[in-house]
Amino acid sequence: MKKLLILFFVFQSFLGVSQTMTEVLDKKNFFSLLCENVREVNLTNSDTSYFIGCTFQNYQYLHIVDIGFVNIYNKGDREKIISDLKECLKYMGSGKVNFSIGRFSLKDFSNDLYYYDGSKYNRFNKKQTLKFISWLEGCTLEDRYK
Repeated sequence: MKKLLILFFVFQSFLGVSQTMTEVLDKKNFFSLLCENVREVNLTNSDTSYFIGCTFQNYQYLHIVDIGFVNIYNKGDREKIISDLKECLKYMGSGKVNFSIGRFSLKDFSNDLYYYDGSKYNRFNKKQTLKFISWLEGCTLEDRYK
């Protein structure tokens, strides 16, 4: 009986650690960038948080799986990314331009926009960039995490 009680209390403590419900509010694929707008609800205290999570295959290593990511947790970060993307749009397709802002850059050998997450990168054309901006602007976020 003691063993059963001990096992019960041990498992009870594990069950109480992570009681969250995750709901994908929107999911979009922008060619090589897969993004989700997610809501998480802590079932213990009803605390709700939102974030945007995007993954992409590292363009440098297309023959192996090497995933990069972008996570956005608040409106300020989202607005900064949108602002940087809009600034890049001004120069996309205008010829041989080297331009960089934040984690985004344009290279003189390509019309594409490059995103770097530190060690991994991917690239997007102007049409994909416009769709990504539009989608980001409609995502649900809050200013909880700054």
